[in-house]
Amino acid sequence: MTNNQFFDQCMARNRDYLERGIRAAEGVPVERLNKKPMDAAWSPAQVYKHLVLTNALYLEKLQVETQGLPLDSSNQQLELSWFGGFLAKQSGPGTNAPSPKALVPPDGMLPGDVVSEWATQQSQLIDLIDGLRNRELNRKFTRNALLPMFRMTLGDVLSILTNHTERHILQIEGRIHGSC
Repeated sequence: MTNNQFFDQCMARNRDYLERGIRAAEGVPVERLNKKPMDAAWSPAQVYKHLVLTNALYLEKLQVETQGLPLDSSNQQLELSWFGGFLAKQSGPGTNAPSPKALVPPDGMLPGDVVSEWATQQSQLIDLIDGLRNRELNRKFTRNALLPMFRMTLGDVLSILTNHTERHILQIEGRIHGSC
């Protein structure tokens, strides 16, 4: 997959997740958003909050650290690093990787505006991704926010965030509309 194909796919996926995340919570009472299904550790509201906590780590980092990233007019093939590829796979659907303590949402009732907080942040991420089109995706430019010994590429970071969002949007949809 070329860098441009990756960007197009990443943008389409993140826009889809934004729409689905908003749609899943439309008209849902705050009590329902905060109800934990019997087979799950987190309520839908806590999953939204987890996404907010996770995205916050990377949004600021991306805004600062991508400013000097060179343009790439050659449209290279996307190459994820070994570590980034591993994290992208583990953060996606079908996995149950444990969440670091810093990213565990609080217990208790969360306000209904956690959905709009996430949606605003997801929109910011989409705008940021759009602004990174034609940047060099394969150059290692940043350290992992939780494991700073590992350096990652822009492709790694965007893959991780996109797969992570997909995983949790699927959880939110299932938990809101499933049986408790």
